[in-house]
Amino acid sequence: MGLEIPAWAVGVALIILVSAIAKRGRGGPFGRLRGSDDHERRIADLEDGHRQLAAGSGDTAELERRVGELEERLDFAERMLAKQHDAERLSPPRT
Repeated sequence: MGLEIPAWAVGVALIILVSAIAKRGRGGPFGRLRGSDDHERRIADLEDGHRQLAAGSGDTAELERRVGELEERLDFAERMLAKQHDAERLSPPRT
C-alpha cells in the first residue's frame, strides 16, 4: 500500500515554493543578478572563453586527424594478428 499525496497538497506546496522564491528574488540570488555590478564582467569572461574555444578548433581538428590515423593503424595491427592466429590454427599439427 503506497503513500499517495493528494493533488491539492502538491498544489499548495508548489504555491508556497513559488512565493518563497519570489520573496527571495527581491534580495536573494535573483535580485543579486539584477542589481549586480559585475554581471557585465561575467558576461565578458564567458564571451572570452567562447572565443578561446572557437580559436582552439584547429587544435581539435588536428587531434581528430591523429586519432583517425591511430584507429587505422590499430585496425591494421588487429588484422595482421588475426591472420597470424588463423595461419597457426590451420597449419598441420606438430608432432
